[in-house]
Amino acid sequence: MGRISERASHNLVALTAVRQRGGGCQLWALDKAYTLMGSYQTSPGGNWVRWMDRWNQAPPLRAICAVERGGDYGSTLWGVDLNGKMIATTLQHPSGGWTSWSDVSGAPPNPIALAALNHRNDCCELWAVDSKNALCNTHQTRSGGDWTTWAIWLTSAVKRQ
Repeated sequence: MGRISERASHNLVALTAVRQRGGGCQLWALDKAYTLMGSYQTSPGGNWVRWMDRWNQAPPLRAICAVERGGDYGSTLWGVDLNGKMIATTLQHPSGGWTSWSDVSGAPPNPIALAALNHRNDCCELWAVDSKNALCNTHQTRSGGDWTTWAIWLTSAVKRQ
């Protein structure tokens, strides 16, 4: 497997990755300065391109997660900016470019953690833990389709020690 060699890992605080339709992978990282960096494989199992700072002109972010979307719908990367707003960028088609960052409609305020997955039916699901420790969720109604209204799954999801 290829390597990413020029960036020291000791400043990285968060990672997320997706498998791309062509078989390679895309990797993102946040550093301690909230800078989003990105890299990807040039071929399945192949070499990685150099880290790109401020990947896709991202604002400073404090949380990230990504998912490969179903069918020919590419991938989505979500982030939480320093004001607590959830934003996203989407690779519309596996061979296309990424969209500009946009607000995630109805997202819970001030999320502290994000997670996403693609189900076998190619519908995606997204979770967020908000600043009150409520676990919130939204999901697609069909592959590549609309998203449901955000709902609270569980309150006080994360117990602080």
